[in-house]
Amino acid sequence: MSIRQHRHAVAPEPSVFDAPRRYLFVSARDPLGAAAAVWSWPEGPPDLCVTSPSPEAQDTAGFASAGHLVTIVVEPMLARRRATESWDDFKARFAEGLLIVSAHDTRAALVVCDQFPDEWPAPFVVDGESILRRADLLRREVPLP
Repeated sequence: MSIRQHRHAVAPEPSVFDAPRRYLFVSARDPLGAAAAVWSWPEGPPDLCVTSPSPEAQDTAGFASAGHLVTIVVEPMLARRRATESWDDFKARFAEGLLIVSAHDTRAALVVCDQFPDEWPAPFVVDGESILRRADLLRREVPLP
């Protein structure tokens, strides 16, 4: 056996480490409540902020994360329900938005939304598995065409 083969055989297997992720969801309509939630959030301050595309959501994100250097990403799938959109279509789109949010590399993300499906009370915190479960539950609530 050559040295090269021997070294390769005893090299440790690469390990995958995925740090715990936390997501703080807040309403764009309550900037003070959002700021209070960020300041009292044990996982905070956020290292990422994902917002609905509205100016209101972006302003709330800036206000809530004031004093912290945070990357802000606008996610169109988290936009409020359009007048021509059914509740089922909104829930399906929001579920896709949750999956997109979960794909970001973050430890603690602030998520500012204009509207939540099923009138979810905000603020609320979910972990990496819970955000995927919520997306799955929303998708299951939408009837197949």
